[in-house]
Amino acid sequence: MELRERAIKEINNLSTNSLSTVYEVILSLKATDQQDRLVKKNRIKAYKKVRSLLDNIKGSLSDDITHMRQERI
Repeated sequence: MELRERAIKEINNLSTNSLSTVYEVILSLKATDQQDRLVKKNRIKAYKKVRSLLDNIKGSLSDDITHMRQERI
């Protein structure tokens, strides 16, 4: 039996109070999922912006970071 079918079968056996709780959990999960998609989209935009800014810089950022760390040691 598919997971969705099993979940629906269990939901059909719940009391009204429990069903209300399940509904609230579903709404919460949907909101979290939408927020996660928005965060991911914003991260991609930020990454692309940083990459475009770094494209104009000559040299290597990783070499600069390594050099700065060696100076602290």
